[in-house]
Amino acid sequence: MSGRVLKVLSLFLIFALPTSLLCAETRAAMVFASGIASLNGAALPRSTSIFAGDVLETSKNSAIVINANGSTIQMGASSRVQFQGNSIDLDSGVTQVNTHTGMKVQADSLTVTPVDRNAKFQVTRGTGKVMVTAMNGSVSVLTGKVSDVVAAGEAKAYSDDPADEKEKKKRDKVGAVAVSDKELFLWSGAALAGGGVLAWWLLRDGRKPLSNQLP
Repeated sequence: MSGRVLKVLSLFLIFALPTSLLCAETRAAMVFASGIASLNGAALPRSTSIFAGDVLETSKNSAIVINANGSTIQMGASSRVQFQGNSIDLDSGVTQVNTHTGMKVQADSLTVTPVDRNAKFQVTRGTGKVMVTAMNGSVSVLTGKVSDVVAAGEAKAYSDDPADEKEKKKRDKVGAVAVSDKELFLWSGAALAGGGVLAWWLLRDGRKPLSNQLP
């Protein structure tokens, strides 16, 4: 290897090593963009560093790859996320996470967390709905106080509004009560009809009921 190549490699390590250490210590990450994208509302260069709290957004013909410490996050077209260091806040669109450090995805009231630290999963957020797809490894999905697990190879849809889940449970409860009341009404009607037939049979020839006759 020539001395010139060694010199270039040494200079690269001098600049690259502090950058990687800085990213690890300050919850920073490196971003690589394809197409037109933005960082905190400004045009995003093809590659740059980001920090916790930064907002990234892609257009309909662009994509972003985020290399965080031990995790790779891919943003699809027409997506908007906020980088939080050890988690991603997904505001809209789709993001795919390949993590070895337990990187989480937050979508308003919904939190997706790898069951093990190693997992590959995708989260897609539309209007009021979130689709969670577990590719490698299972993920835990927390909606409010309700926890669910999406196993590897599965996909499940959730509401990102906890009020929707409460309303659904309320409707289910009201429906169950309504069915019970209907059954009670039918049984009561049948009992009354049966009692009327029995009374008619006892009184049809003018005799008094047996309980009122003397031996």
